[in-house]
Amino acid sequence: MHGATLTLLILLLGIHTANAQGVLTNGANHFGTINVGDTNLWNFAAVEGESVLVRLGELSDVGGLNLLISVSAPDGSFIIQDSHALDPRVSFVTSTNGTYTVKVGSWFSGGSGTYRLESNGLSGGLKACVPEILGVDYALVAIGGAPGATNVLWSTTNLVEAASWKPVSTNQFDSSGVMGHTNAFNPTDPQRFFRIEQQ
Repeated sequence: MHGATLTLLILLLGIHTANAQGVLTNGANHFGTINVGDTNLWNFAAVEGESVLVRLGELSDVGGLNLLISVSAPDGSFIIQDSHALDPRVSFVTSTNGTYTVKVGSWFSGGSGTYRLESNGLSGGLKACVPEILGVDYALVAIGGAPGATNVLWSTTNLVEAASWKPVSTNQFDSSGVMGHTNAFNPTDPQRFFRIEQQ
């Protein structure tokens, strides 16, 4: 191409800073501030199949705030987002066990202001999922652990006697804060209880 000019256009959307805000706790309103270029990060632990609803409410618009909410799965993959001037919301069913991330920001790069974040009773932290009986084995999954942290799984058939709790396994949480344990199921046990401790 003789005499032609090639032009490369690069669009810079600005530098965004991610600020960790904390864990979404059951029944609480969470409040945050979006400064120009900021993104606030919240998290919650969930088991596969939970229905989730997270909603934002604008409290103040200091300059061009148009609230944006998005959710990422434990592996970091995008799930859903919504943007609305006053009250964006997202709802979905979790597809895996682990810690999910909620990102709050402004759709417009120059937006700033304050907001309230509400959820349908989600919480972060360590949770043991309901054990499943799989033929001759049982499987137990725990979520919300610190990635890479050591954990001890304890079990008993008698809640009354403290000395009856015995360690079943020692493991590490994976990079998503999930731990899985499978062991032989004893059908003669009248009941079995589990607890998990993060070291």
